[in-house]
Amino acid sequence: MFVFDRFEPGAVYGVHRETLSADALRAWQEMFPDDPVGPAIPAGYISVVMMRAYFAVVTPRPPGNIHAGQRLVVHALPRLGDRIEISVRCARKEIRRDRRFVWLEFNATGSGGSSVFDAVMTSIVAE
Repeated sequence: MFVFDRFEPGAVYGVHRETLSADALRAWQEMFPDDPVGPAIPAGYISVVMMRAYFAVVTPRPPGNIHAGQRLVVHALPRLGDRIEISVRCARKEIRRDRRFVWLEFNATGSGGSSVFDAVMTSIVAE
C-alpha cells in the first residue's frame, strides 16, 4: 500500500509503457471535440498519459488521497502508435500543517530514448 511512510525521496517505483492508440484518443475527442488531432496527439492528452502511469505504478493506494497539483513540461508531442515509457520517482515528501505531501516525478521517453515530457505531481496522502 502506498501510504506516506512508504514513499522515499529518490526511489523509482516503476515504469509504465503505453502505446498511443486511436481508441484511447477517441474518448479524448468525445470530451474535447474542438481539440485538433493531427499526426501528433493533442498537448492536453499528455496529462492523461501521466495519470495512467500514476495509476499503473503507484498502486494500491489508500482512499482519500488528494491530487493537489501538477506541472508538465512537454518536449515533443508523440504520434499515434508511438510507444512511450514513463518512469515514476518520488522527488520529495514532507508534512506541512498536519498534511502529508508527496511530490512524484514522471519522465517520459519515446522511441530511441527521446524526451517526450517531464512532470511533477503533488499529492496530499491520506495516511
